[in-house]
Amino acid sequence: WSKIYLKNENTHELMVVAGHQNGELVFILPLMKSTKGLVKTLTWLTDPSGQYGDALMASGQSATVWLDASIAFLRKIKGIDLIRFRHVREDAVVGDHAAKHFKCANLLEQAPCLDLTQFKNEAEYDARYNSQQRKRRKKIRKSLEELGPVEFKALPAGTLADQAIITAIEEKNEWLRLRGRRNVILKCPRHAEFLKLLS
Repeated sequence: WSKIYLKNENTHELMVVAGHQNGELVFILPLMKSTKGLVKTLTWLTDPSGQYGDALMASGQSATVWLDASIAFLRKIKGIDLIRFRHVREDAVVGDHAAKHFKCANLLEQAPCLDLTQFKNEAEYDARYNSQQRKRRKKIRKSLEELGPVEFKALPAGTLADQAIITAIEEKNEWLRLRGRRNVILKCPRHAEFLKLLS
């Protein structure tokens, strides 16, 4: 992410807090400093590309101890006006700490998620659909197959995967445009470059 988004960039700066104990890395708070106008804000590293933010912590460590120390350390650094932890899950390492020490902006944004761990296999997952849902899925599949064969496969990194990334972004942006909507991440000219590097 930093190779793509921090290249020739002077509005973002990496600010990753690392905690060591007995010579071992046990805590990481991945942040970046963003400058907009005169305001310098600490946010999750990769925001807004990353859907959620959180600290990484070794098991057996105290989140409260490390987060208190991290915030105290960050307050001593000059040139930071604001800390904004956007999209913190309830089960996040920083969840309880953020709820106690940060002001909630009441932006109740949520991303849809699906817990697949309850299903042993694909057949068990499909069994959860009722007959009406099955008919709807077949109808959708049939309409897609009228456009061409429908298949799912993982493309190896390279030309085919790169083209698939570009096509997917173009089609998603067209879908958004037709609905009068806009997505900051998908519109970013560096997003495709980042996904190609990630693949």
